[in-house]
Parts: sequence; structure tokens; C-alpha cells
Amino acid sequence: MLQGESRYETWVLTLRAWGQDPRVRLDHLPPLTSADFPPSAWSRFIGHLTEAQNALMLGFKERLTRLTELARTDFEFSQALTESRRLLRHRVELAHQPCLPAELQAILQKSCRTDIQRIQRELEEMLINAGRNAPQDSRFWGQRLLTVRQNPFTAVLSGDEAPGDGPFGVPHPAPQDSPARSASRWAHRRLL
Repeated sequence: MLQGESRYETWVLTLRAWGQDPRVRLDHLPPLTSADFPPSAWSRFIGHLTEAQNALMLGFKERLTRLTELARTDFEFSQALTESRRLLRHRVELAHQPCLPAELQAILQKSCRTDIQRIQRELEEMLINAGRNAPQDSRFWGQRLLTVRQNPFTAVLSGDEAPGDGPFGVPHPAPQDSPARSASRWAHRRLL
């Protein structure tokens, strides 16, 4: 927990640390409003907030590139997507930070949604184009596209994240109609 001498300093120190390591917790941050500061200080604060988001997104892009380049199988590729998506979840958490004014939250949420949807769309378009440009490898690129669509970055926006994507890697409980729950219905059958 980073603590400054003022609310402003606490926020700035935390945002700088969070931009470099999104595991830095934000739950200790004090409430802020634009009326708390002169316009120049509020403008600087918005600059720090933007820098932190940009640092996080740069880290996301670097991680995504590194992990997907190392992926040799579809399973490894899906793991790379899921691991990279965890960084995007931190961006969503910042956009929903209750200590920020509602107007700023709305701006951050809209920006977050737009950026994540754009990233998803651009990745899909890149894979579609790769398949078109290399027809001999179209099956490979088609499978990668399917994997991207099955493990979308946009899942962080709706809370539809895959098991194991919960906070700190703890799986979310299986929904009532999930295959994990219905599989036990057939547990009494034996395969010969």
C-alpha cells in the first residue's frame, strides 16, 4: 500500500506503481473529485492517470506478443491469450474505481471498452488477413482465429471470463448449465 502525504500524492504514487505492475492494489485509494484541486492539479492528475493506463497497455502488448510468439500449439496459444487478458482486467478495474468521480469513471469505462474491443477486432482481422495471404496455411490461421474468438479479450468487459481467470487465478464457480456440472450426471456410466 503506497501512502503519500496527501490524497493527490497517494494517487500519483499508486498510479505510477500500478502502471508498471498492475497487481498493485487500488483499494486503499482515497476518494477524489475535481473540486478538490485547482484545475491545473486536476489536469496533471488526469495526465498521471493516462500515463499509467498507457504503461499498462504497453505491457499488455509486449506480453501478448512475447507469449503468442512462444506458443507452438493451440493450447499454448489460448493460454497466452488468457494470460494477457489478465492485464486487461486490471484496466477495467481502474475504470470502475469507486473513489473516482462518476463522470471520470464513465469516460474511463468508455475508453476501456473502446480500446479492448479495438484490440479484439484488430487481432481477428490480422489472423483473417494472414489466412488470406497464405492460403497454404489457411487451416492453421483459421484455428488461431477460432482460438481468439473462444478466448476473447472482450470477456473482461462483461465478466464472462473463462475458469481460472478469476481474481488471483482462482476459478470462477461453474454456471448451472455448464458442462462441468452436467458431466456428473453421466458419471455412473462406464465406457468399455
